[in-house]
Amino acid sequence: MAKHVIVIGAGVVGLACAWRLRRRGHRVTLLDPSPASGASHAAAGMLAAVSEYYFEEESLLALSLPASRLYPQIIAELARRTGGPTGFRDIPTIVATADSADRERLEHLGDQQRSIGLTVTALTPSKAREMESFFSPRISGAFLAEDDRQVNPRVLAGAYLSDLEADEGCDVRPLAAAELLWRDGAVVGVRAAAVPGAEVFTHRFDERAVDTDEMTGDAPSWSSEDLPAGDSIDIAADLVVVANGLLSPTLAGLPEGLEWPIRPVYGDVIRLRTPEHLRPLLTRTVRGLVHGRSVYIVPREDGTIVIGATEREDGRDAVLGGRSAATAARRPGPGARGRGARTRGGHGTSPPRHPRQRADPGADRPRAHRRYRHLSPRHPAQRADRRGRRRSRGRHRRRRRMACLRPLALVEAGGFGMKVIINGEATQVDADTVAALVSQRTGRALAPDGTPADGGRLGLAVALNDEVVLRRNWHATPLTEGATIEIVTATQGG
Repeated sequence: MAKHVIVIGAGVVGLACAWRLRRRGHRVTLLDPSPASGASHAAAGMLAAVSEYYFEEESLLALSLPASRLYPQIIAELARRTGGPTGFRDIPTIVATADSADRERLEHLGDQQRSIGLTVTALTPSKAREMESFFSPRISGAFLAEDDRQVNPRVLAGAYLSDLEADEGCDVRPLAAAELLWRDGAVVGVRAAAVPGAEVFTHRFDERAVDTDEMTGDAPSWSSEDLPAGDSIDIAADLVVVANGLLSPTLAGLPEGLEWPIRPVYGDVIRLRTPEHLRPLLTRTVRGLVHGRSVYIVPREDGTIVIGATEREDGRDAVLGGRSAATAARRPGPGARGRGARTRGGHGTSPPRHPRQRADPGADRPRAHRRYRHLSPRHPAQRADRRGRRRSRGRHRRRRRMACLRPLALVEAGGFGMKVIINGEATQVDADTVAALVSQRTGRALAPDGTPADGGRLGLAVALNDEVVLRRNWHATPLTEGATIEIVTATQGG
């Protein structure tokens, strides 16, 4: 029997609930003053049930892993209805480490993951570099999580919302739920109101960056066009779904004594554009462990990348960790300096911590630092970890300014500089492939087969590290730091 259901909150969770209820024939009213403007707007969108697994989180894994495996089926259904992009990418995750202490920690976690049936494949540094030329020889280890995926929450939310807005059986209303209405011991509706002093949020469903060298907040606004400020209306319903995240405990009329099993986890992300000649910078999501600190780099289909390296539980919405995220990302990912940067401070909801992961409120440090907090300072595991970190600090103090992973792109000049030897002379080039180098030195665009796009004659031959590179392979042949390149120009004899 069809029912009228009110869904409170139009983030990814609320939108997915409303969309599925419509597929099952129910009438839906969706309430949110500014859809997809909270955690769904800020999140990187990693569906990382495997690589984000932590010790003794099997109960969470029992939900997250099957959900991740259902995503392709749900996305296919959504794409058939909308005919547009959904933001989903079925690509795995590579987790890399910066030093021996990080590698030891990752190996220990990998053993635990395999013991409970997760598919993780250990990679040597050379194999990781073969899969992603982005990596440097300085990485100490890596593993591949093949069951991980990613989705762009902004694009996904836009797809859900566009389908719901076109559906006559769904009423999308820019109102904030204020109170649950009760009668005879059951919830029978919602009292909703407009949010005063709101502005329209205009770039909710894309990854647009801005031309700036500053770290700027990308905070959403509300929309209050539906009702004058202060007015409210009562909406009757058969069922009410509460899906507005951290705002849910503030809803009036909740059952007395109800404790929400969620906690706020705040973080900051940076979105950067990759120069055209470097795309794709990455073909997989990269997670890193850099001297005990977690960092992630998520490539998007539009050429942007999302970088994150902070986790806070201090309740502050402001952008705080953008520069620290960029600093950490230069080790396990691309350099984070340059134009086109936008940071976003936001929050998400998480279940309560396992006792071994709890920390004091306001602690501004990632989970990796809390691994042994429950142990005595003299516990052997902690002593070994400290010894490894002291050795690591000694090595890295001497090369503090050197990145563990090569910062390929997005430096202030708009590209990246690589030192190579061309015809016996050391020089710095802004090119990542043989084709890009030839194009830069000749000033002519090249077709995919290496011939000039203008149809003329090029008259060049290229050897890389004493091996001739066939013209048709120029685009697929990457340049590396310190490479020896010979460019020979053909001349007519007399």
